[in-house]
Amino acid sequence: MDEHYQTDMNHADAGSSSVILLETAYDLRSSDALAQTLRDHLGRGDVTIDASGLQSADITALQLLLSARNAAASAGTAFTITGWETSGLPAAAERAGLAKAFEPWMRPLGA
Repeated sequence: MDEHYQTDMNHADAGSSSVILLETAYDLRSSDALAQTLRDHLGRGDVTIDASGLQSADITALQLLLSARNAAASAGTAFTITGWETSGLPAAAERAGLAKAFEPWMRPLGA
């Protein structure tokens, strides 16, 4: 079932997995919506974040993504970020000093 929200995120649920499409910039003002979406979907199973449309993110959004990854690992579910290579995620992580934390996702495809 596809669900579309006005919170700059699209969600598609497929059984026990969810895809969250990040479409715009995320900052402190939009962090509550992102946090709620992550909480809602982490409780359902595997989560894939499609960051291909993300243009920019501040440290709050980056920390939420890292926290969600840790929560998924603790719950034994998969948490994946796709589309990062065409997004603003690598630059945002670098600016925030979090490039090392995001490094597992920042490898060239096929490496």
